[in-house]
Amino acid sequence: MAYPLQESLRHAVQEYPNAVPVVVAAVSATMLYISWKAVQRAIINRFTALGDLENLGKPRSGRRLKGTTVIAGGSISGLLAARVASTHYEKVIVIESEQIVEDKPRTYVMQSLQLHTFLAFMIKALVKLYPDFTDQVRAGRGRVGYFIFPFWLGKYLRLDPETYDDVTCFVTRQSMENLIRRLTRERCANVEIWYKASVTGFETDNTRHIVSTQVRKGDGAVVNLDTALLLECSGPAVASRKWLSKNGFTPPVKKAYQPGVVYASAIFDMKKAWTINIDVIPTVGYLWGVRPAAGAARESGYVTRIEDNQILICAATWGGDEGLPRNVPELPDYFDRLPGWPEHRQLIRLLCETFSDTPLLIARPSPCHQIQWSSAVMPPNFAPIGDAVQKLNAQYGQGCCQSAMCVTTLDACVRREKGTAVSNDFSARYIKLLMGRITYLWDSSRLTDYGWSLTEPAPGESLKDGAFERYVQVRVIEAMSLDPKVTRHVYDGSAQACNHHLLEILNPRLLYWIIRLSLFGYPERGVPKYRLKPGASVKKQA
Repeated sequence: MAYPLQESLRHAVQEYPNAVPVVVAAVSATMLYISWKAVQRAIINRFTALGDLENLGKPRSGRRLKGTTVIAGGSISGLLAARVASTHYEKVIVIESEQIVEDKPRTYVMQSLQLHTFLAFMIKALVKLYPDFTDQVRAGRGRVGYFIFPFWLGKYLRLDPETYDDVTCFVTRQSMENLIRRLTRERCANVEIWYKASVTGFETDNTRHIVSTQVRKGDGAVVNLDTALLLECSGPAVASRKWLSKNGFTPPVKKAYQPGVVYASAIFDMKKAWTINIDVIPTVGYLWGVRPAAGAARESGYVTRIEDNQILICAATWGGDEGLPRNVPELPDYFDRLPGWPEHRQLIRLLCETFSDTPLLIARPSPCHQIQWSSAVMPPNFAPIGDAVQKLNAQYGQGCCQSAMCVTTLDACVRREKGTAVSNDFSARYIKLLMGRITYLWDSSRLTDYGWSLTEPAPGESLKDGAFERYVQVRVIEAMSLDPKVTRHVYDGSAQACNHHLLEILNPRLLYWIIRLSLFGYPERGVPKYRLKPGASVKKQA
């Protein structure tokens, strides 16, 4: 018995025999495309947190889990964790060691007033958690815009993508944290924040679940909080390693290296009596950025327009502070050594001459580390987040984005719990899923930093590690200076901090450029001139 479709196909083949190869080729190409998309989707879901963004911030189906989530640390990671936990648990208590004063920098947060980049994935997560987030940023005189600007990677000027839809926020880290804290307090009725308090340990029952968390309050009193879930957000200190050891668990191994990056930043207030003609400055975002290729130079620099009509200038060096400016009047000479345009150099010089008394803030980050939680034995109702998992080199702007990936993964894992408490394998499942998503960030930044001879590698590793990755990285940088579509592809990965090397290398256009540049070298071409607005100038005005 023949079906109508079979009859139709048989008739078509008999009537148009020459069309058969074309049809077969078209069907094959379609199947290949569908197969690639399926593989791509599988890689995205397994190795990134993009697939879990859809449910982030949505109400939990069914009743909340019983008990209290205790969060050790009230910085950005802890606040995001509190927002996520408020969806799933009856009560959330954040333990913060400082007494936060919102108009003053954090004591233990090195980058409060340093340059900070918030990549697209973090903004996507924040909008899921607080739907009007970008409006709130604007209401606080912050700036929201595209992550597109004149950016030099080594000696190559990266071409901007022809189209790019994702936005980011241009504010200081201090302003970002203050906003997230305020929105969490106002919109999460079941969240409490205890200031000037610290977690000192926990107690478990005979099933090795945490049942209470010990907290020392500001007045010295010690209280025990009944605990359904303990989230470690204490940052680089990773205080939980002591708690685990004290309770007979196997603490994780800490792997660390020191790139020796030092920052010098100054914020210029454009509202003063003497100001600058800012026709050459974009309404929002970066004006100029320079980051050296691994090992080619030590100096980087950035100029960006942030909240409240301020301009932030940041200089940074790898391998110590040699050559770093010591005060604002030294900034122009530093930026004169970096690739760029005369208009930018003139603006920086005029800013520094006009506001020469502006303080230059120096920051020396602690070593980068990865806490290898997969090797640890820990309670089932425990989860680390943010720098308590990996502390990345801030030069790459991935830290806050990594925290967003952690809480997105946490949300997905808790959302799958159907009982009144998390299951016995919760921590293990969370760590396995999380490390598959963020280890790439650690590997890529670490192996890039190994390109500088002054980097102190992790024990058992060598600066020769990652030589091939650095070679490919330079080819990618070269391709970004030649093809804006390559820039768009890299943006979709690195700017969202959710890419995986399989997706990057398997991109046909990027693969083509890597092979072409490897075989034939980089074509000689001039540097494009800076496109100044008609009639614009850089000058001092009253």
